[in-house]
Amino acid sequence: MHRARAFFFICAGIFLLALAYHLGASGAEGQPVRNQRTVEAEKFVLRDRAGVVRGIWMASGDTAQLGICDEKQRACLTMGMRGGTSALLISDAGGRMRTSLGVDSDGDPSLSLLDGDGHARGGIGFLAGIPALTLSGTHKNIGAFLSVRSDDVPFLLLRDWTGRESRYP
Repeated sequence: MHRARAFFFICAGIFLLALAYHLGASGAEGQPVRNQRTVEAEKFVLRDRAGVVRGIWMASGDTAQLGICDEKQRACLTMGMRGGTSALLISDAGGRMRTSLGVDSDGDPSLSLLDGDGHARGGIGFLAGIPALTLSGTHKNIGAFLSVRSDDVPFLLLRDWTGRESRYP
């Protein structure tokens, strides 16, 4: 009697295993089926337990962006694309953008460093396909520009607070 009961449970187990495989683990062609779920929307909003918006993912027209923020919605990291231009923007705890990394629609990359007032103080990138490094003072006329021209000659431009320029070469 004990052998018959064991045989019955073994057969029942094999049957249930085969049934489970047939119903849930394979598709019509016998291929494994993954748990496929799709959620579609033009905008997703991520809130923390307190209900504060901490992130937004959205798309509209030729624009798509993903932004995440701290609990005060001030310091943020935003990635986005618009019309072939992509950018990564980083703001500080005061909500001011401080860093921008991007690639324009022509494929030229750039990195900009901004001061607390939102003015670009340093940058590196390509201007019309030519590499360039820029440094700017607090006065809009003060700065330095270093580049290598298309003929492989280095170029340096210095500008003082009066706007007077010194060029090398």
